[in-house]
Amino acid sequence: MENLAELRKINERNLMLTNTVNKNAEVYRYVEDPLKEGSPDKPEIFQRPNSVIQVTSHTQDQGLFLDQEATTHGGRGDESKEGEGDELSRLKKRNFEAYSEGHRRMYMSALTLIGGQDTLRSANILEVGVGIGWGLGKMMNEVKLRSYVGVEPCKTCVRYVKEQVVGKWIAHRKSEIAKLSPRKQKLYLAEMPTFELFASTFLEVPQETLAKGFHGDTQSDFSFCIEVVEHVAPHERVDFFKQMRALTNNTLFFSTPNKATHQKDGALTSSQWHEVVLRAGFTTVSIIEW
Repeated sequence: MENLAELRKINERNLMLTNTVNKNAEVYRYVEDPLKEGSPDKPEIFQRPNSVIQVTSHTQDQGLFLDQEATTHGGRGDESKEGEGDELSRLKKRNFEAYSEGHRRMYMSALTLIGGQDTLRSANILEVGVGIGWGLGKMMNEVKLRSYVGVEPCKTCVRYVKEQVVGKWIAHRKSEIAKLSPRKQKLYLAEMPTFELFASTFLEVPQETLAKGFHGDTQSDFSFCIEVVEHVAPHERVDFFKQMRALTNNTLFFSTPNKATHQKDGALTSSQWHEVVLRAGFTTVSIIEW
């Protein structure tokens, strides 16, 4: 089968399947209300500062392997470095050619498991490390979405995603729905997913703020964290996964380079990441490694 062949192509990366504060963070919020009279074709975008609670009350778990530094990835999200590390700058440098093969494989192997428009219910999705929205673009077409909440520290990437990925998808979807009968239009518009993006690091956004995007649920059905955790500071790794666990009801998919085979790119080995995830409270961890 083609999907299984793709799954086997995951080369020396880890895909982990698991069941299951706040500083001033600039938040971009856009929730489409398709039933609202006069709703625009493009989602309305709000920009607001979020500074309700300070991180001083947050108790950190200092965690494990503190002597193992995070990798920098050329300065991801740090635009003062001429955008060298953020995903959008890298996309422009390769003339908008396809995303890296590793990223594509990580996303598609997970989406093969949860995708399909005939699933029993629509899914709430949390993604930490949205990047240029390649994974989101696939989710919108492969997964029966109810809501999507994404976190990405690169502000220019967030602007790109909301304009070029989400905005265009919503406009196209509405144009297709407009061809249907009035009864079906109302039905399909009511089922349109909502999208929220936060231009911030994950631990800077309060858990309750992220949870509000799940339509009354307190957790996502599935969470994604693709090639991100290697950039998390050593003393924040356990807290990072604790928050992922608190926000994930079903399964967390995350991938990261294995330091044993990718010393420059990886922050920890597979067995070390396994310990960190268990320390954070996950009870079932599956490691797929090639």
